[in-house]
Amino acid sequence: MTFSPARVHAYYRAYYRAYYRAYYRALGLALATLLLVAGLGGGTGCHFQVASDPNDPLHGVRNFAVEPVGFNGLTVGNKPEPTYLAEKKPEQQQSWQIDKAEMARLMVDQLAQRVGAVGITLAPPPPGAPPPFVLRINVVQIEPGNFNGFVNFATQVTMVVDILSPQGQSVGQSPISAQVPATLSNPSSGERLRMAGQQLGDRLGHLLLRRTGLGY
Repeated sequence: MTFSPARVHAYYRAYYRAYYRAYYRALGLALATLLLVAGLGGGTGCHFQVASDPNDPLHGVRNFAVEPVGFNGLTVGNKPEPTYLAEKKPEQQQSWQIDKAEMARLMVDQLAQRVGAVGITLAPPPPGAPPPFVLRINVVQIEPGNFNGFVNFATQVTMVVDILSPQGQSVGQSPISAQVPATLSNPSSGERLRMAGQQLGDRLGHLLLRRTGLGY
């Protein structure tokens, strides 16, 4: 059996029409799924809502005390902090201490901003009231990073958060990390450490919101 050129042309036109119809239908379904998943994120970054556990000791808690941020056992790069500082000039050592203090301050400020919107406070209760849960934060590792315009290394910070009950018992330890790329807009390590502090505060805030059941 032979077909005329016109009939062959009509056959392939119908075939490709059906093919592209199916293709774009699948593409539209994939795009709709992607938008649905993206819509589940909230606030900054990809924070997905997690059902709160009513048996969590932190469920419904609205008052926390924050101990001064510690740097116990801190390593800088791959060196203990004292070894790292011994290689620096006195003015560099002083600048390092200022950068750490500012990073810690901005972390707590960002934490307070994140959880304050739902009524969580970060101050001890009035005298005579039951003691609050306590946030014990220790920064354990810092990679200062480097920017020289050619080979750039991001600044990375890791801290461990231990949450203590009013009786002084740990109700969970969580490592939290932040990473800030070294770019032309933030060439100094001190500037990147401050940005990392804000990231850490935001992530700790989301952790508290999830565990208390007051947000995500």
